[in-house]
Amino acid sequence: MELLLPYTNPDAAMDSSARDPPPKCHPGTRVDIIEQLEEWLESLSREYDMLWLYGPAGTGKSAIAQTFAELCAERNRLGATFFFSRPNHRDKPESVIPSLAYQLAYYCPAYKSIISQTIVDDPQLLRKAVHVQFKRLIIEPFSRLQAQGHEDVRQPFLVVLDGLDECAGVRAQSQFINMISELVRLKRGFPILWLLCSRPESHLKHVFSRIPECGRLELLLDEGSREDVELFLRDSFAAIRDENPDIVPSNWPPEDQVRVVLRVASGLFVVGSVAFRYVDDPASGLGTPVERLNTLVAYLVHSERVGAKSPLAALDLVYLQILSDVPSEVFPVTRRVLVHLAFRSLVENFAGRGTPAQAVCNMLQFDQSTFYNALRHLHSVLKVSSSENAAHEQLEFYHASFHDFLLEPSRSGVFTLKRQEMFAVELKTYMLWHQSDHSAHYHEAQIQSMSHLSWGLVDHH
Repeated sequence: MELLLPYTNPDAAMDSSARDPPPKCHPGTRVDIIEQLEEWLESLSREYDMLWLYGPAGTGKSAIAQTFAELCAERNRLGATFFFSRPNHRDKPESVIPSLAYQLAYYCPAYKSIISQTIVDDPQLLRKAVHVQFKRLIIEPFSRLQAQGHEDVRQPFLVVLDGLDECAGVRAQSQFINMISELVRLKRGFPILWLLCSRPESHLKHVFSRIPECGRLELLLDEGSREDVELFLRDSFAAIRDENPDIVPSNWPPEDQVRVVLRVASGLFVVGSVAFRYVDDPASGLGTPVERLNTLVAYLVHSERVGAKSPLAALDLVYLQILSDVPSEVFPVTRRVLVHLAFRSLVENFAGRGTPAQAVCNMLQFDQSTFYNALRHLHSVLKVSSSENAAHEQLEFYHASFHDFLLEPSRSGVFTLKRQEMFAVELKTYMLWHQSDHSAHYHEAQIQSMSHLSWGLVDHH
């Protein structure tokens, strides 16, 4: 297993520290969807061994996948998970099969013995094409165990691929779907049940339309989703009220304010989630939760775009309000950090799985106070670690929709990050970095001489 580990992406697993806390369904929400997934898992006469869960951005696909995966783990029915994330560098197709194999090895000891010997016999297997790895590390070992009637594979278990549309490359996305569909077509009763979750991108819809062996479960923006978002928001606001009895009145929030947020959210979970984090963010320096909700609602009510039909327009309103809160004198630094994060997510085959906050600060040559002051208003859209954990916790987007928003001029307006500008600025930064020999291994004297940095430089190669 030591040979396998370097080719995996541990951050993509259901219980990884990089995803903590992961998105999960709020109690009492998405009950119908979870029940349908449970029925599919437990059925003795299921029609499909492969299921596509799809819906627009922000409908809660990852939360459903996480919640169902945890449920399966409690029943000892979870084999492996891979949660793709483009902006957070969990998108490399070559790491998927090794990651699944590594997790499956700890779920099924007999499988572990087989693939351990396979990798020892052919160490180059981990550098071979994805379809070869799929055959050698997934199909052949479990087929062998099935033929032996091994007890570990008498009951099917779940493998989850969430956010497939964020896997790097349209071709790779289609390849995973086609490999899995061919497996379930040719080997009916194979011990793995596959749950694939994604946005309904046109190329994915085309691929899935040609696969009769795959079931489909669509997440709709309907009355049910609106009721679920309402339950989430009301419970979340109640929690804020209970945690802040000295500054939040017992009758807060006003019903008319709740209705405004619900109308704008229109059943889109990510809008409710971002709105809650905005109101619940004491680090923003924007006053009490009461004042923050007042600010958000006033912006939503008076915005010319409130009446827009697209649910994403509602999400854009929240993102625009968050960015508008950043003081003008601080925003250049804020923008520079966002450029760096967005650039890293765009560079194909970028080495590494993300960047700790400390490394970002050092790379951009900001001192600690400047760095944190620039991000204090963005805690509802960025996962910002404390200074104590900045050396190892990644600075990353909460949701890919914020990254997409920043790159789309029609949505982000004056806050747009233009690709040409991003590449030019980042290229200059990397050139200066390497010219100053910062990319080498550091000596203590060199670090101390860089007085503009508040943290020691880290080598995160």
